[in-house]
Amino acid sequence: MNLYIITPAGGPQLEVFKTCESIQAVAKELPKIHITHYVIFNNSCSECDLTEYQEENLDIISLSINPKGCRSTARNLGLEQIKSLPSGLVNFLDAGDLLSSSALKNIQHKNFKNTLFSCTALIKSQKKTYIREPVSAKFINLINPFYIGAVYLDSEIAKKVKFHTGRKEDWKYWIECIQKKIEIKQVKKQAYIYTIYSKANHAKRKIKLYKEQYEFFRRFLKFSKYQTILALITHYTLQVYLWLFRQKKLPKKIY
Repeated sequence: MNLYIITPAGGPQLEVFKTCESIQAVAKELPKIHITHYVIFNNSCSECDLTEYQEENLDIISLSINPKGCRSTARNLGLEQIKSLPSGLVNFLDAGDLLSSSALKNIQHKNFKNTLFSCTALIKSQKKTYIREPVSAKFINLINPFYIGAVYLDSEIAKKVKFHTGRKEDWKYWIECIQKKIEIKQVKKQAYIYTIYSKANHAKRKIKLYKEQYEFFRRFLKFSKYQTILALITHYTLQVYLWLFRQKKLPKKIY
């Protein structure tokens, strides 16, 4: 199976190294999966030599859009690279996030044609670790049901859709993928590790984006003002539920 991983790298180089190291570990563990990892440097993040992370079944290709600082443009450049390549799965793994092998072990022999696999994310804060299981896509017009690194998507679908610039870019991308009438399969296995400072800090950042959230409902989904207000209330109610009650706290030793 072919796996294409697209990583925008616009922060500290150490984050890039950590992500590459995690992918290298998975490549060693799953030698029958051929991984092509596209690292797209942006936001003036200096390009660096990543050849030490390559394996027989892992190719790393470095690209740059510097000095532009745009994850959407970086991801779209990665998608451009796979347009003429054989079918496989696509994963969008941001620099600093860590790939896990559990979900891939589960799906590597499954038919992935026209399919989006929604997997589990492990969320690490400074003090606690949580597991976030897949959320039903039927709520996609109210809440983003996917963590971006916890999705594996048929490359034939992935390359037909482009990321929008600006906020909520991954949420918009998933909506337009689902409009292609794809099959969504939930996989309750860990796909990646996502790090946050704390739940409280993460919640504050999300709340500050309420204006962007309003614009998303009003402009992108074209809700009426009344529908937008109801959607905002429902959105933040679901966010509270998912963050406080749906996630399972794990002992740090688990991962």
